Amino acid sequence: MIGNEGIAALKRQPKGAYAGQAGKSAFKAHIAIPNYASRVEKHYADLLPNGLTAACEALGIAPAFDHFGLIIDFEQPAELQLYDADTVINDDLRIAINTFGPVIMRNAHVQTRERGNCQHNIFPDLRFHVDRGGRQPNQISMYTRDCSDPVQAAPRTSSTIFIANAVGPLQAKREANGTATPDQFRIRYDIFKTAPLDPLLGDIVLDQPWTAQTAAGEIAAIDNRSVLHASYYRNQRQAGYAIGTRYLI
Repeated sequence: MIGNEGIAALKRQPKGAYAGQAGKSAFKAHIAIPNYASRVEKHYADLLPNGLTAACEALGIAPAFDHFGLIIDFEQPAELQLYDADTVINDDLRIAINTFGPVIMRNAHVQTRERGNCQHNIFPDLRFHVDRGGRQPNQISMYTRDCSDPVQAAPRTSSTIFIANAVGPLQAKREANGTATPDQFRIRYDIFKTAPLDPLLGDIVLDQPWTAQTAAGEIAAIDNRSVLHASYYRNQRQAGYAIGTRYLI
């Protein structure tokens, strides 16, 4: 897919774009939220007397990503071989996830033989969580909108949203007016309930709305060890249709 060359180019110019080829499928890629760790540290500066890195170390979690989210838009509908028969993801995707957190591919679907082989899940509104326990081997979650499914061909009415692990405890402490001590990382946070979320989209929170105009579909993949996710129902308070879900290694 994007490969080391594309990743290096985007790290050098995080506000730029990279044009590449995956097999016969041309794409353009860009970082969803450049300078993410700096944004998080600035937004929660009042809660970080020793800085973001020290807070992550105290919580026993990985540092926040320098840049968060990789968006890959294919020019033509693309079929992508993203994992093998043993549900092991390919090396390019793993490197991209390790570098940027969420990887979102638009106008694309998984390999044909696997298109219908998934769970269908609706996640609760603004309940950020991890899908897999720490001892489970399949820590990669892959979410898919497959436009060969008549239900999923239509734009969805709710988003999937992503944050780096560090944001969960920091936002929980802010909503508790600083009285909650984030001394232990939790696997679930019911947050962003007391202030408008929309101003934080594209800054602290990455939004995947599942509304791309595509004949193929959309794919999002994360590592549960570094990224929390939730649904965002917006004003309609609608869950939308269930998204395809796979758990991979």
